[in-house]
Amino acid sequence: MFEHRWRLFRLFGFEVSIDPSWILIALLVTWSLAEGYFPSALPGHGKGLYWIMGVIGAVGMFVSIIFHEFCHSIVARRYGLPMKGITLFLFGGVAQMGDEPKSAKVEILMAAAGPAASIVLGGIFFAFFQLTRNLSGAIPELLAFLAVINWILAAFNLLPAFPLDGGRILRSILWWTKKDKSWATSTASAIGVGFGWVLIILGVLHMLKGNFLGGVWYALIGMFLGAAARSQGAVQEARSQFQRRKVSDLMTDDPVVLPADATIREVLEDHLLKQDFKFYPVVQDGRLAGCISTKTIKQTPPEQWDATKVMERAQSCGRSNAVSPDASAAEALKTMQDNSLRRLLVVRGEKLEGVVTLRDILGEKAWIEKIDGVAD
Repeated sequence: MFEHRWRLFRLFGFEVSIDPSWILIALLVTWSLAEGYFPSALPGHGKGLYWIMGVIGAVGMFVSIIFHEFCHSIVARRYGLPMKGITLFLFGGVAQMGDEPKSAKVEILMAAAGPAASIVLGGIFFAFFQLTRNLSGAIPELLAFLAVINWILAAFNLLPAFPLDGGRILRSILWWTKKDKSWATSTASAIGVGFGWVLIILGVLHMLKGNFLGGVWYALIGMFLGAAARSQGAVQEARSQFQRRKVSDLMTDDPVVLPADATIREVLEDHLLKQDFKFYPVVQDGRLAGCISTKTIKQTPPEQWDATKVMERAQSCGRSNAVSPDASAAEALKTMQDNSLRRLLVVRGEKLEGVVTLRDILGEKAWIEKIDGVAD
């Protein structure tokens, strides 16, 4: 989803990044606060003060979003869900999960953590506002703004529109009630698409009434929400299919293998000139003896090509590039993603039963290019 994000910092093991689209919203929020909100809330001051307040308010808003997403990530990690990090983008922020929640309980706790954090943070800002409200100047107005913006962030995210937090809470309730995650996801996604259309219609009405900028934002958020809901529904359907399909149903059962006693020259002439694989299985007496990478083969000095056997350079295959024939397609896909591979050996005990590729699992090249974290 975020192919060109810029890394900012790491916090408690979580990487915080920004998508280039975030720059647009950061500038727009700062300008809106400096030229509209704060001059109206605190009249009679110079532009310099309003722009300083605008910058502080925008920074405080985005720190609040990071805090919101950070709390999602903390709960997710507590329940064993891998988190790729937090990314700020055009419409706010997102905590990027490496896997789906394993139960409705985990999902509802994780989804509720963000809004709960925003409500609490808003309450803290409001408490400080109450303590400083009799002071003149910018501080009370900044505190009031940050309190309200956190409550708005919580309220918006609690809308029952998947994949917003409220939509995830709705999905978890439906999942727990029906014991059917796939049905719960499709239902929540449909509701999310509906909310997207509602926002688009509201945007059009605002534009017709003369509030062009506000209408455009409603419409953009609606389009984003609808697209995200449809995308999440499609991803969940694909995951369900992967869970039902076994590796043994998808693999090639007659893969290219290298005999353990073949020389490096024979391998170069008979295989590397014809195939372009990242690594090859090495077979001896009908069993898997090891693996050898194309890089290792090519790094062998030419004067040693005739004397060096493949087995002399091979290494143990390990779990990172092997999978059981009884594993689901989803497990194979995750192993590929975690290790930046497009091909896995299918192994039962010491016997090589076949090879499964990313293309075998996903079927279409267009899907392959969309999978995050899989290298050539």
